[in-house]
Amino acid sequence: MLQKHTPKAATLSPTELAFLQRVFDLVCQKRGINQHSQAAATAAATLVDLYRVGIRDERQLMSMLSGAQSFP
Repeated sequence: MLQKHTPKAATLSPTELAFLQRVFDLVCQKRGINQHSQAAATAAATLVDLYRVGIRDERQLMSMLSGAQSFP
């Protein structure tokens, strides 16, 4: 699912993709959403966007995508 939201022009390394996939899986689990749903597609796109602008902290990404009110 995550790879559909990563344009080829901004190629991510296998390590980066694995990191993003792990965060995506955790977000879907925490929010109770199906990984093939529209909500998951939106979360994946947002996750990639956040990563691209420099947010690389797993806890911060989880907080921002899981509906937590604030970070940290």
